[in-house]
Amino acid sequence: MAKITDSFFPPKYSGSEFIKHSLVLFLGSTLAQSLSVLLYPAFSRLFSPEQFGTYALFLSITGIMAFLSSGVYEQAILLPREDKDALTLLVLSLMLTLAQCLIFLITILFFGDYIAEKMLNNAQIKPFLLLVPVSIILNNIYAAFTFYANRRKYYAYISQSSINQGIGINISKLVFGLSGLTKSGLILGRIIGQFTAAVQLLVQVMRKSRITFQDIKAVRGNLKQVAVTYKNFPKFRMPLALMNTFSTALPILALSKYFTAWDAGQYSLAAGVMLTPVTLIVGSVSKVMNQKIIERVNARQPVLNYIIRALLTIMPVTAVLFFIFYFFSAPVFVFLFGADWQEAGRIGGLLLPWVFLVLFTTPFGFVPDMFFRQKKAMIIDALYLIMRLAALAIGILNKNIMLAIGLFVLSGCVILSYNLIWYLSLLKDHDKSIMTDKG
Repeated sequence: MAKITDSFFPPKYSGSEFIKHSLVLFLGSTLAQSLSVLLYPAFSRLFSPEQFGTYALFLSITGIMAFLSSGVYEQAILLPREDKDALTLLVLSLMLTLAQCLIFLITILFFGDYIAEKMLNNAQIKPFLLLVPVSIILNNIYAAFTFYANRRKYYAYISQSSINQGIGINISKLVFGLSGLTKSGLILGRIIGQFTAAVQLLVQVMRKSRITFQDIKAVRGNLKQVAVTYKNFPKFRMPLALMNTFSTALPILALSKYFTAWDAGQYSLAAGVMLTPVTLIVGSVSKVMNQKIIERVNARQPVLNYIIRALLTIMPVTAVLFFIFYFFSAPVFVFLFGADWQEAGRIGGLLLPWVFLVLFTTPFGFVPDMFFRQKKAMIIDALYLIMRLAALAIGILNKNIMLAIGLFVLSGCVILSYNLIWYLSLLKDHDKSIMTDKG
């Protein structure tokens, strides 16, 4: 692995800066996610599958609405040459978030009953709908300042906030569960953890960057210009992010609507357990790798060969481990989480091929942005959404949950495989253009 990173990155990053920053982020994510994994056996015994299903539905709603509210302008913070424009993007994303959340709050106040009982088929979520705007605001503050911290290379702050968020969420859940507040414990624990991380990161980044309220006022006159400059993010990237998030949330939404909260809870535990290590690995390394690949492309230096070497080194070993786990997923889940979660073990086994491809495709998801291919990426994701809707519809019509999830996974494998090949082809075209220029 050291040889791969040494050859991939310029000498000043190899073996030092890149590895150091990756380890800082990896350590923070590892500690936060490890606590979550360690407490899953406790949570699965303190909270029922139905409560897990309601919590998963809450997360699905907030996840979708968070992208819609900010126009995903925060994802452009890494790109500007001038820090002033980056700060403008941060302010823009948060102003849009506040405005949209006010609209969400008014909608919930007037139509909360209809949304909970008719649209979502889950009356238990009704009292928590008012917390949706709160969760979105905290989520988007954290996301915007994470991108800004990444730009300024404040990796220690990102790591600390990640740890504090994990501790806040999981310890709060545990305390609520042990106190008997099981109906609200999962969602309230989430809000507490989000608040802890968002406030910490906001304060640290503003202090370190010496951002004052005067600086924020000064960039307000630049909001329109920056919004127009990076209009492709709300125009293409936001629909793309929405389709991605909606596609991922579809099983929860569909199982809640057409089956039961118990079924949604089984799926949510399985997906959470299977995706946690993937989120840990991808999220930690990608934050640093994205920046370095962008730098290398901007410097007109080749990229593809080193990525291929890394994939060929890691993918076969991972595939073998996933294949072995497939045969033991159900008994492992029963042993770890209790007899109520055998169905989650079966679902976890079905999810393995999709999780495998998520692991190796997600780190390169920014490549279309780098080469201004957002439109094609959006078309692919639209097709992905259609395929997933069709997959779940077939399962729903046949009243077969495992068929629905199996076809859902199959559609994911097809699209993710294509995406990985496409991302690598874009990098190959970049490398070819370098050789042409030199020739």
